[in-house]
Amino acid sequence: MICQFCGVENEEGARVCVACGMELAPAEEEPVAELEELVEEPVQEELPEEEWADEEVLEELEALEPMDGKFPEEAVLDENGEYVFMDELPEIPKRKHGGIIAALVVILLVAAVAVSAMLGVFSSDAPLAYIKDNTLMISAGVKPAPYAVSNTMSTGQIPLTMVARDYTRFSSDGKVLYYGENFNLETYSAELYRRDITSASAQGVKIADGVKNFEIDRAGKVAGYTTESGFYVYDGNESRQIDTGEGAVLAVSKDAKRVLYIKNEEDASVVYWCGTGKNDAPLRLDENLYSIETPWDEYGEMIYAKEDGIYLKKEGTDAVRLAENVAIGAMGNRTAWYENGVLCYARADESDQTKLNVYVGVKGGEHYQALTDAKNLDTLSMSEDGKYLYIIEQTGQETPQTMLCRYRVGKNELSERTELFADVEDYKEFNGNVVLHTQHEMGVYTSKGYERLTNEVYGFMVEEDAVFYIENMKNGVGDLWRWKGGKSRLVEAGISNVDIRSANSVVILKNYNSKTGVGDLYYKKGAGQAVPVDTGVSGMIRVAHALD
Repeated sequence: MICQFCGVENEEGARVCVACGMELAPAEEEPVAELEELVEEPVQEELPEEEWADEEVLEELEALEPMDGKFPEEAVLDENGEYVFMDELPEIPKRKHGGIIAALVVILLVAAVAVSAMLGVFSSDAPLAYIKDNTLMISAGVKPAPYAVSNTMSTGQIPLTMVARDYTRFSSDGKVLYYGENFNLETYSAELYRRDITSASAQGVKIADGVKNFEIDRAGKVAGYTTESGFYVYDGNESRQIDTGEGAVLAVSKDAKRVLYIKNEEDASVVYWCGTGKNDAPLRLDENLYSIETPWDEYGEMIYAKEDGIYLKKEGTDAVRLAENVAIGAMGNRTAWYENGVLCYARADESDQTKLNVYVGVKGGEHYQALTDAKNLDTLSMSEDGKYLYIIEQTGQETPQTMLCRYRVGKNELSERTELFADVEDYKEFNGNVVLHTQHEMGVYTSKGYERLTNEVYGFMVEEDAVFYIENMKNGVGDLWRWKGGKSRLVEAGISNVDIRSANSVVILKNYNSKTGVGDLYYKKGAGQAVPVDTGVSGMIRVAHALD
């Protein structure tokens, strides 16, 4: 059976998907996808049009935009066999830039809590968070007995894993948890609580009712949240309202002194910073942003893109336009790359608007045209140190092929073009290395050359200086491998789900029964044996701060 939501193949007769935890459609229904692969980001699959008897409903859903990380097409079967949709929540008014802010919210929130994804990352010393018997469970280490935190987060109308994605946030050290209780599907809101999870005897402190979305700072001291009445800041002791209207909180700054949020005002979506102090008032950043290229929780210097260009906004000064006439969204879902003072973006050619040229600007220097009539811009990326630009290019005349190429970024031009590997479909640079895969194999390109990892392609995850990947995938079960420092080793065989805590430790779900939708949870560090944590587990929750 193919999952109609994530495309992973499950055993015949399975009740829920082994990969995403969603309830599977009856066997006689047409499968939606034939994809059986791991991905770094959640895959949103649309239900086939044949599923819909009412064309008006389909048109209405297509017109809706994602909000707060929730999509209308995220549907589940209720007890009567009918699909329940997330489009019942109040809709944010349409914006003339078609989904700009919704896309910002989705990018952040989807990254914030990866629930029941095959690969995820969180702190190696953080407690384990998982779902058992529709209850949010915590295990504060390997030896202490697990304990329940919440059994009212979901009413059962939709899977708890789905609600937990939006209503769980952990501090960076994994010691503080913000979570929802008594979730209301009709308004898509919940009661918000804060709790110290290092102790099983600690009690949750209620913050507010009717919370629609929220974010916290990395230490878990401050939260920003929205309700029907507006925007609020919680400082660890009490809440205060900072604004009215509709929108979403996007981030709380690293130092817990600012809340970044977006508000709908007539025909514009306006982004604000507001201090968390009792007398702080909102400060308007700009309107109708397409993307923010610098970290969302750093407010001293922000670079963002909108329809008329790319801007730099420093605290206490007016925004300065760095580039104009840029190609919005030309690089996949982004407009620009900004790494270590190096800005990269695309602009239409003056003589031929159908062609896009790539420009690079190094801090302190002039912007220059780096690539002419560039193709495959959605594959362009930059190394974190800003020294290299990567892109998959079309090469060859008689026998064209795609080639992953690397350029050294200079102050006035790109140089040292190096062809790394042919027919690359996906890649990621890390610490000067590049993990990549073609249609038929996966490998790592290092300073010593190319090293093939496997001829099976089910996706990969990079953590620190290690690459994790899956082999022998069948019916949602596979073997987890790790490459590090030129050596590969089997981490654990027969896993159904894994959260990667560090380059040396993982939490895994094994012995998964697709008919009951549960399995056994283990913790494993290094080359030691996997240590059992609990049984009857239906899903894991990523223990990480939203921006880690």
